[in-house]
Amino acid sequence: MKNILRMILVTLFIVPFFPLFLYRTYGNKRYRLTGNTIIVCNHYSNFDPLFIQMKFYTKKIRFIALKGTKRRVHLRFITWLFDCIYVDQDKIDVNFFKTSIQSLSSGEVICIFPEGVVNPRKFGLFDFKQSYLRLAKKTGAKILPLYLYPELKWFKRSKLFIGDELVFDYHNSDLDIINTQVMSILLDYEASL
Repeated sequence: MKNILRMILVTLFIVPFFPLFLYRTYGNKRYRLTGNTIIVCNHYSNFDPLFIQMKFYTKKIRFIALKGTKRRVHLRFITWLFDCIYVDQDKIDVNFFKTSIQSLSSGEVICIFPEGVVNPRKFGLFDFKQSYLRLAKKTGAKILPLYLYPELKWFKRSKLFIGDELVFDYHNSDLDIINTQVMSILLDYEASL
């Protein structure tokens, strides 16, 4: 039932507004998304999840959403429809980690925006939270870095840079160093566009 509702909602939204959601792919254009993967992406607009889902339309992606989105009825419906995982930024959210670990262990894909908020500057990155690294360390998940620059103007193409999957030796490396490496990879993608 959710799948049918999801298809109807996306179709009703995309068809009249398709000129806003045109994009050009850079980098690893032929990448095929597989299970047990964490997509790590910058966050410049509230439409970022839609662009990512459109690119990987054949695979179900569970997006991480702030717990505060439950307060608005329409956002609660959308996050329910797309099976989002809620996270509470104000404290260590055990339920978030438990649900994410179960999803990744069962071969699902999750997408996290580690900046934690929409970056209104539309350039650069805010500091990344390390929860995605803790999840990858616990589950052995691959990390797929994406850089998205949404134009959101009629017939102007947004830019989506798909990187190569990253696998780190988490047991012999410091998470701060790995986090800095992932951030610098995304900044390199930004500079290449």
